[in-house]
Amino acid sequence: MEDFKFSTLEYKRPDFEKVGAFAEEITEKIKNAASYGELKGYMEQMEEMSKNFSTDCTIASIRHTLDTTDEFYEKEDAYINDMVPTVMPKLLAMNDALMESKFRGDIENEYGKQYFAQMDLQKKTFCEENIPLMQQESRLCREYEKMMATAAIPFDGKTLNLYGVQKYFEHEEREVRKAAVKAYSDFYHGNEKRLEEIWDELIKIRTQMGKNLGYENFIPVGYMQQGRTDYGMEEVAAFREQVRTVLVPLCEKLYEAQRKRLGVDTLMFYDEKRVFPDGNAVPAGDDDFMVDQARKMYHELSPETGEFIDFMIDHELMDLKNKPGKASTGYMTSLDRYKAPFVFSCFNQTIFDMQVLSHELGHAFAGYMAMRSQPIAAYYLSLIHI
Repeated sequence: MEDFKFSTLEYKRPDFEKVGAFAEEITEKIKNAASYGELKGYMEQMEEMSKNFSTDCTIASIRHTLDTTDEFYEKEDAYINDMVPTVMPKLLAMNDALMESKFRGDIENEYGKQYFAQMDLQKKTFCEENIPLMQQESRLCREYEKMMATAAIPFDGKTLNLYGVQKYFEHEEREVRKAAVKAYSDFYHGNEKRLEEIWDELIKIRTQMGKNLGYENFIPVGYMQQGRTDYGMEEVAAFREQVRTVLVPLCEKLYEAQRKRLGVDTLMFYDEKRVFPDGNAVPAGDDDFMVDQARKMYHELSPETGEFIDFMIDHELMDLKNKPGKASTGYMTSLDRYKAPFVFSCFNQTIFDMQVLSHELGHAFAGYMAMRSQPIAAYYLSLIHI
């Protein structure tokens, strides 16, 4: 594998015309394959194309979320999100050719039935009538993302973003916590009109998308878009009921114990992040210290995790510092061409940093191992976890 660092990776705008032409050509070859060996060669070409295509798209997406005010990557991310739905018919036709192949049994024997289960979900969540709706949905989501990323909240003599002000939710002084939560909430109140409009438009767009696909609403589509092949609405409804009947009473007890520890008459919403009266656990050093400690810990866990964390650090595959314009989120995604996970977060010098780093690196390690062990790229392509 070539040596690289994320900061110097070359970005090439995906060539959607070329991808569409490739899909049409491979579709015909799959249909006319005379043997499973020949078909498997075409599948390998499909995977290579998918890895290159998804990597180019992901580089643009990551760099856009790193700085939502960067006009170049803002435009590239918008272009990609507008164009992806337009090439979907040809990509799905390529999948259909595989699903209908006389060698389907051979594919299932070698790679398992999940390969086709994923394709089936993709087919069920797309129709050409939804292309303009998917483009509208993407634009609204990008607008919301930028609003969150560019939040400028005046507090404590500073101008803070959403993650920056959340640090004060754990402050030792109750009035400071209360003021911080108010400042945070004031941002949402100040943008309430547009936020409600975005929410309302998204509901209408997604409901129509669901109806165009033959469903009563968007909910079944949402589950399928998340790749849920083994559970659905009924199972999640049962889980929610368990949360209500089992976890909520437990949380009430935990909150009551917290109230007593803090010595307040009533535990208010601005008290929830202050877990202990003498202060919450905080990182013992700065952001770089956290990464150094993570490297040490992962080396102590196993040779595999040690190799993994070295790969992540040496190739600049973690962006963790909180910066103006950076998307207000945390996620792990994958650069499939390089068999490389990427971790994104916004540290704010609280215990949240350790929790997020552990959480996202868990996703990243799973992706790292999958990219090196799964027999087919379709089982790990474009992993995105929040």
